[in-house]
Amino acid sequence: MKKTTDSRIAQDRNSPQTPPRSRAVSASPAPRSSPPARLTSLHRSRFGSNEATTNLLGDVHAWDGRQAFCKFMLCFSLIILLSLSVSAFGIRPAQKTIEFVPGAEYDGRFTIVRDSGEPANVRVYAEGALAPYITFDQDTLTLEGLEADIHYHVKLPSDIAPGDSLGRIMVEQQLPSGEDGIGARIRITFKIHVTAPYPEKFIGGALDVTSAGYDLAVKTTIQNLGITSLAEVHPLVTITDADDAQVTQVSLPKKPLPIATTETFERTVTLPGIKNGVYRATAAVTYDGALLELIKEFTIGNPTVTIAYKDQYLKAGEINTFNFEVVNQWNAPIDNIVARLSIQGNEQELAAFKTERFSLAAHERKRVTAYLDARKLAPGQYPAMLSIIHDAGSIDEPFLIELLEIDEYEQKVTEAPAKLPWAPLAGLIALLIFNTVIIGMIILKLVKRGKEVDASDAVAAFATKARKLGFDDAEIRQRLQKAGWSSQVIERGMQKTGK
Repeated sequence: MKKTTDSRIAQDRNSPQTPPRSRAVSASPAPRSSPPARLTSLHRSRFGSNEATTNLLGDVHAWDGRQAFCKFMLCFSLIILLSLSVSAFGIRPAQKTIEFVPGAEYDGRFTIVRDSGEPANVRVYAEGALAPYITFDQDTLTLEGLEADIHYHVKLPSDIAPGDSLGRIMVEQQLPSGEDGIGARIRITFKIHVTAPYPEKFIGGALDVTSAGYDLAVKTTIQNLGITSLAEVHPLVTITDADDAQVTQVSLPKKPLPIATTETFERTVTLPGIKNGVYRATAAVTYDGALLELIKEFTIGNPTVTIAYKDQYLKAGEINTFNFEVVNQWNAPIDNIVARLSIQGNEQELAAFKTERFSLAAHERKRVTAYLDARKLAPGQYPAMLSIIHDAGSIDEPFLIELLEIDEYEQKVTEAPAKLPWAPLAGLIALLIFNTVIIGMIILKLVKRGKEVDASDAVAAFATKARKLGFDDAEIRQRLQKAGWSSQVIERGMQKTGK
């Protein structure tokens, strides 16, 4: 059985004809097409120099302006049309339908109709699902005369998806570029349809997943395309994250599906704590012993980058390195990230920097170093804004940045060291050193007492002391494993303590 990821249901649509528009008839008389030629010279003698005369003259000049503008636009449009020396293409017939026969071969042709007999160089190629099975005697050729035939050859595969498969033959002419370097293409399409019958039991469908907070609405739409009713259709949807790790499974209701009917299977599930990111839903739809697989990728939330740390103290009057850390809260990479720092004062920007573009891997935390020119800034506190901009959004974080004299700066930095990314690693190293020293002291004591030292004895002694300090057995085992002791030695030592 072939697997498919989507199925479209074709419907005949009759486009309603648009009724003719009714024209509104004005009761006022129509304006003259043009004012009398003698009106300008005779207006004083006939009308006098009053306000009515002035208004009439204004109307006359306005009419002349509109006429001039219309003439200009008409001439401009004619110039544009006459400057286009591109011949028009047509195609006859527009498509061909072939009933599927495994391995069958067909030769066909269609005619290009042009309004100019000038020679034209064209390229012929195929697109669509049937493209691998369509070939031509010539990929490029020169059209001559008002009509030209394009020949093609179709060799069908031994198997094809039921329903309608489409191939498109493209005939494309590349027009020469003009003086401005801008070229154009003329492209027409001939369609080839291959129809294959549906088996006795066959379904098509679509899968959709929408998110609202922690709620996921899962829906499949299944159509019975076969020639028999189906006793039971059951979609089982598996949700996986960007690393293909399973998040959850959603079992949709089981339903019968009569011939030529469409049924919707849906359910809403709540996943507390699910993180923003890219996910994939795969529906395994079983029906009377057969299987259809539907796949849908979806997102929860939007790609987000947060600021985990930023320097707050700089040296006044110098060029400073400015360090900050950003975290990708998305489960897929985020590219084209730019950071910008702006320091304000007296309602204007006093200093700023913009980083080069960088990327963050999924859930990556990265330390970025930039340079800020503070040579013209005096010591003091300044309002600042650190902005992180990427393709899917941005974040602006306002804060106060303090510029200090060198001595004061060194003191402040010593009192409040930067949160470096390796700080958790330093804690782990300290823990391992602590555990190693304690265990080493225990082994040394045992040696001094003249006992034969067994590694499990050291583990037992360490466990006894650790329990007195309030550690439970799980924590003790964890510390011993981090110190490099094997599981067998740890268990023997724990057994010696009676635990």
